[in-house]
This record gives sequence, structure tokens and C-alpha cells, in this order.
Amino acid sequence: MSDLISLTKMAPLLGKLAGSLAESAKGPAAKKKDELKVRFKVGFDEYISQQATRYSNVKTIIGSNIPIKFKDVYVNLYVAKYMHNEKSINIRDDDFLRIGRGLKRIVFTATAGAEKSMLMRSLFFLFLSEQTERLPVFIELRDINDYPDSSILEFIKDKVQEHIPGFTVDQLKYALKEGMIVLFLDGYDEIDHDRRRKRALEIISLAGCYDESIIFVSSRPDEAFTAWERFTNYQLSAFTENQVRALIQKIPSDENIKALFVKKLDTGLYETHKEFLVNPLLTLMMLITLEQFAEIPAKIHLFYEYAFEALFKRHDVTKSGGFQRKRHVSVALDDYRRLFSYFCTISYMKEAFRFTESAALETLSKSIASSQIDVKKEDMLEDLVQCTCMLAKDGLDYVFNHRSFQEYFVAYFFARIKVEEFERVAPRLIVRGSRDHVFLMMSEMNKEKFEESWALPQLNNLCEITKDIDPAANPIGFLKAILRGNGNMELLLVSDAFVLTSGTPGCQDDVINRNARINLYDIYDMFGRMTDDRAASIDKLILKKIRERVILKNDRRFNHYRTGEVKATLPIPITEADNEWFKETTWKQHCVNEKRELFRLRAEVSERVKQRKAGLASILDF
Repeated sequence: MSDLISLTKMAPLLGKLAGSLAESAKGPAAKKKDELKVRFKVGFDEYISQQATRYSNVKTIIGSNIPIKFKDVYVNLYVAKYMHNEKSINIRDDDFLRIGRGLKRIVFTATAGAEKSMLMRSLFFLFLSEQTERLPVFIELRDINDYPDSSILEFIKDKVQEHIPGFTVDQLKYALKEGMIVLFLDGYDEIDHDRRRKRALEIISLAGCYDESIIFVSSRPDEAFTAWERFTNYQLSAFTENQVRALIQKIPSDENIKALFVKKLDTGLYETHKEFLVNPLLTLMMLITLEQFAEIPAKIHLFYEYAFEALFKRHDVTKSGGFQRKRHVSVALDDYRRLFSYFCTISYMKEAFRFTESAALETLSKSIASSQIDVKKEDMLEDLVQCTCMLAKDGLDYVFNHRSFQEYFVAYFFARIKVEEFERVAPRLIVRGSRDHVFLMMSEMNKEKFEESWALPQLNNLCEITKDIDPAANPIGFLKAILRGNGNMELLLVSDAFVLTSGTPGCQDDVINRNARINLYDIYDMFGRMTDDRAASIDKLILKKIRERVILKNDRRFNHYRTGEVKATLPIPITEADNEWFKETTWKQHCVNEKRELFRLRAEVSERVKQRKAGLASILDF
């Protein structure tokens, strides 16, 4: 994909872009337009060639640190536009060249391991090889963490300037204004949390200032995207069985194990383990565990545990011909896991996912001291890269082979610390609001501690603040209480459906409590229990009445929605005075269901905690 065909196709655009930028030069530079045109053309050729070369190779957890051609292992992905309780038809990735011209602002979201970055690379190469109108520029947003004082525009300028000395922000702005650039902003969720809002405002500003340019963003799901009015949110679709088969066929691995995997697929593996196989990363990890253990666990934390053990042991077993790979550290599996859990937790709490060599060694030094496991930090770093493949080299830096492994080891760490230590750190984890698997895996690893020290207190709190509210009569009051809304609630009208937001939380504790509720409900599948299948049709009916002025006919809040003068995502404030008409929407039943399920879950967890305490007391008294 980095061959000259792409550059040949891009030549007319690069010539046009170089000429336009040379013509736009001002001051002394304007006298050297011909020279500038040549310099820009050569520089853009070099820039595209370098980007194409860099992104044409990938490393997988199967292939360790051996680069594999992207085109040799990539399986086409599908995305779907999220629409409240509905999803539109799946769109294949290579159709976005056509769609991208009509939808210039797109956020692609998916959970860990769903190949968001692979999708972005695929689209990058698609634009590079199949069109001559826009220059594709690929930016890994995690890199901007090292440049906190630079704007995104300055950061992009610096990247181009490495190939075109003297390239300026004004020239970049000109190219964006003329619509000659497609920005691929990969990994919004990897931006440092405390700088994420600043970067979000910059991206939103780019979308507003340069309407002719296309901007694609990838990220894990984030509620903040609701406010990105100029962007359309597409979710990566779950891996189908056919995609699983295609990936297994393409991935370089033992043919006998691949054949066994396919045989299990033929006998219903996809249906029995669909929770894992819908995710490309977990599919590859399943192949690894199958090779070592000949079985596949049912719980996600056991799945990661098996995968880690498989990677740990894979380099200890005797190879054909009597060869045995030498490990860099002589540490038992449990000590190795415990030491790496310190490394993962220290970096996770600092939101560090990429390390210079000195930073990685410093973190390992702290981990060794805290765990009191005696190894040389340099040897451990080499082992993590070469033997267990937990880390990988990316240029001069070290990165997690996949962040989901970091999450597993963080959960492993917290599942084993003292209750009072966990209670102290839990708010710090919650306030980050990251929709990762740390809490879920920790709840499975140590359910007793999790329920007694965190889940039950959260449930008691939610029940206490809603116990005197009748959700059937006062759904807005119930929602304000349980969502910790500060002031009015707000509605977003999206594709003939109500999307509710709770405004700004009153204080930091409210943020913690709101995020805690999301994690709690996810772990116990509460959202699934509260869903009403009739929601879409109910909401469409009430919105039709509003649009046609059958109800709320003189209510100015809905004028824009009725006339279509602005986008339907304009927030509409509502208060408890709106309860009468609001009760006709699906939210009334949602609130009734939520309170019922909330109190049911509290009773269920409370009984389990009570039984455990009684059982423990009987054991200790024996």
C-alpha cells in the first residue's frame, strides 16, 4: 500500500496543493513562488511516502513484534449510524469514500479491541489510492500529549514541517479552507483526560472554521460526543462470523490451531462465545488460548488470564529441534503477573499509555520496589517486549500491545488491595469516566469485596435519593435526582427520538456519582432490563404531535424543531412543569422500570452480602 501507485494517483493533487500554497505566500517568500512550488511538491511527496510506509505495517498480538503487511491481515469492517434505540443499515468501510463527501464530520466509536485504528488506516489508504481531490493526513492524537502547549493545528504543522522546512500554520489553514485535506484524528480517548476538553474544543473549532475539509475522529465511546453538533456518530459494528473466519484465515499462525478454531466455529462456537468473537482482538486472543489450553473460558477476566498465561508459557515450552527461548528474567508466573500489575496500575492512574525508554524504566523501578520482586528493570522491560508481548516498540517509544491488557492487570491489582484502599481510590477511577473493563473485571475477580465495599453502598445511595419520588407521576424529578442534574434537564431531538441530558453536575461528587451509576448498571446489565422495545414508536408519535402543534402548540422551545431551521440537536431545557406531556413519552416507563430494577437489585445484592457475612462468621467461629 506504500508503493508508487498511490503517489502517482496523488501527483495531480500534490501539484495543485503545492501551487496553491506557493501562490498564497506573502511577504519576501512571495518573490520565490516557483521555488516554493517545487519545495512543496517534493516535501508533500516525501510526507505521503513516509506516512504510507509507516501505516502499511501493523503488529498483532499473534505476531508479537514482527511487522505484518496491513493489507495481508485486514478484514473489512462495517459501521452503523447510532440513532437512539435504532441503528441504520451497516455501511462497509470502503463505501466511506463516497459517503465522506456528504458527511464531512464523522466520529467512529467502539470499545477496546474493535479495530478503530485499523478502520482509520483503511480509510486513509482508501483516500490515498482512490481519489485525487484531498490530501489524507493521519494524526495519532496520543502523540499530542507530549506537546501540551501546542494547538492541534500547530502539531499538524510541525509534522508536515519535518518534510517541508518553513511550512507554516497559515499555509495549513489555507489548505484546510480550500478543502484539500482529509484529517484522520485517531485515538481521541488516548488524549490525557485533563486536556481532553481543550482538544475537543479545538476539533469542534476546526469543523466550524474549515467547512470544506473532511475530519474523521476515532475513539472509545464518550458522552461528550453528544455535544459535537457538526459531527455524525458512527459505531463500529460487531464482528460477524464471516469476518471471524476471514481474520483467522489471514492471520499468520499455526495452521493446525487455525483448523481447530474453524472446526469449533463449524460446531457453533460463534453462538456460544459471541460476546468475545464480536471483537477482533478477543478473537485473536481466543486463538492464543486455544493453542495453549484447548478450551475457552466464559468470563472476560478469565479470558485475559488464560491469554496472558498462554503468552507467558509460549516462550518457555521446548520448541521443535530442542530449542528453548531464553527468558530475560527468572520469575514465577504469579510474581511476574503481580509485578506487571504494579506497572499497569501506576501508568493507568497517570493515564500513560506510551513511554520513552527512561519513563518505562522509571515505572518499572517503582513497580519493583513496591512489589518487592527482585529483577533488573532493564531485563524485565526486554522480557515484556520480546517474550510475553505485553509491550511493543513503536519507533523509539514503548506502548501496550493493547490497552485492554493494561485494564486487566489494573483490575487484578485492585481486586487484591485492602478494602479501605480500594474505597479511597474508587472515586479517582470513576471520575475519569472511561468506559473500560476495569470495574467489570474487578467485580468478577473479587465479587465479595466489590459488592460489600462498593456496589451495595452505591445502590443504597441511589435508593435513598429516589425512595420518595413516584416516577410514574414525576419522571423528570426522578431523572433529576438519579442523574444529579444541576438546574434544568435538556432534551436533544435526534432522528425523531428524545435523547436526555442532565446538564452540568453540581459538584465533583455529582460527577463521581453519575459515572458510578453508569458503571454499576453496566456490570449488572441494568440498562438491558430497563429498555422498552416500543420506545422508538412511542417517541415518534409524541414528536409528531409536537411538530404538528397538536400539543405544546405555543411552546417556543420547539419552534426550531418544527421549522427545521437548525439542526435537530439543539438542546431544549425542560423542568418538572413539563411532566404532563413528558409522561406520554417512553421516558415515563423507563423511569418506572429503573426504580423497580434499582430496588430489586439492591435487595438481591444486600441478601448476598448478608449470606456471605453469615457464612464467614460460621467458618471463623468453627
